[in-house]
Amino acid sequence: MDRMLKVCSQCQHEHYFEDFCPSNCDNCNSPLVGNAYPVKLLDQVTQAIEIISNRLDYNFDEALNYLFKVLAAPQVSENLLNDPSIWEILQPPK
Repeated sequence: MDRMLKVCSQCQHEHYFEDFCPSNCDNCNSPLVGNAYPVKLLDQVTQAIEIISNRLDYNFDEALNYLFKVLAAPQVSENLLNDPSIWEILQPPK
């Protein structure tokens, strides 16, 4: 099984796992709700955003929108766009 990531919606603590998804956050003990994502997918999304930004001279939001609306499968796009915990991880460093 691929390495997966689930983020706590309360404290943004990241939980990486392969076989067993924890039910509560290790940090704040809140129930973990929402989607788990393959780490490989998130890495590819981050790389794609960087490439689109550089080649098309788009800012982060424009590149993310282009990737999800034009290039990615609709179900993946909707899950990632509507998951605020994952959205924070995809943001570029400040």
